[in-house]
Amino acid sequence: MKINVAIIGMGYIGESHIEAIRRIGICNLCAIADTNFALAKEKAEIYGIEKVYASVDELLADKDIDAVHNCTPNFLHREINEKILRAG
Repeated sequence: MKINVAIIGMGYIGESHIEAIRRIGICNLCAIADTNFALAKEKAEIYGIEKVYASVDELLADKDIDAVHNCTPNFLHREINEKILRAG
């Protein structure tokens, strides 16, 4: 069974996490999100990522996601991590 993973934030750190996740055999990078939807869409096309979201809330509504990497700027971590935890 694969773990469906998503990344929030497609800046430098987000892109680094793409490469890390892809190296883990039991993980499937299935979704990304960024408030800059054009950037997220571009990264999804480059890396062959199936789902792209413009917001954290949209991504967290996807029940197929098992784990989330929060790659946003540090000052956003608390708010987003609280949302991730509430989403299960």
